[in-house]
Amino acid sequence: MGLTREQILERSKKKLCDYIETHGTEVKGSKIVKKIWDKYPICVMDICVLHAMVTKDGDLLFTDYDASTDTYEKDFCRTGNQLDREYIDLIYKQLQDYDLKHE
Repeated sequence: MGLTREQILERSKKKLCDYIETHGTEVKGSKIVKKIWDKYPICVMDICVLHAMVTKDGDLLFTDYDASTDTYEKDFCRTGNQLDREYIDLIYKQLQDYDLKHE
């Protein structure tokens, strides 16, 4: 028997979290962010943002993060839970493609 849609979604989210954990930058002193990928703007559904992040809680967050104040615009962000698997896989591909071109 195959995986359920929920299991496939969770697998995609974990794959993207792992990628950000491996290829992202640690944010020291942040109460929100564990790792951040901030090399190039990312299109997420209906917005383009500067950062893909793994939060301290292990969630995905896509927004414009201000490291100096450890804040982000809550009205201008998307979480991993708001996205379909197709968007998460597309974001993974965007990050991976950018990193491969700029190694």
